[in-house]
Amino acid sequence: MNRLILTALLLIACVGCKDEKLDQIQTDPTVLRAVLIDLYVAEAALQSLPKEKVDSLIQMYRGQIADLHSVDMAVVDADLAIIQKRPGMWKQYQSAIEDSLILLEKRFDKSTPKAMEKKK
Repeated sequence: MNRLILTALLLIACVGCKDEKLDQIQTDPTVLRAVLIDLYVAEAALQSLPKEKVDSLIQMYRGQIADLHSVDMAVVDADLAIIQKRPGMWKQYQSAIEDSLILLEKRFDKSTPKAMEKKK
């Protein structure tokens, strides 16, 4: 009887313990932000295309983005799932991504007229 109780307690303790590494982000936060920005831009660029083309193209872009940033997209996806479960952390990433996109848009807006003038 004592063995049964001891076994039950150990089982409960093991099940109740959570591996801390399962909830840790594995990708460097700066790299993760850059990857998420690139994914956002890629998906935005594909919005006007038919869905059947988007599915294959987004997979191709994800592969290129993974190569560009030297990351495993499965790890990035897992990190993203962890971040989305943490509202405070998710908000921080969203803010950083939005700020970066605004800066990129401003740079693009500044460079576009000059490029257009050169073509004329």
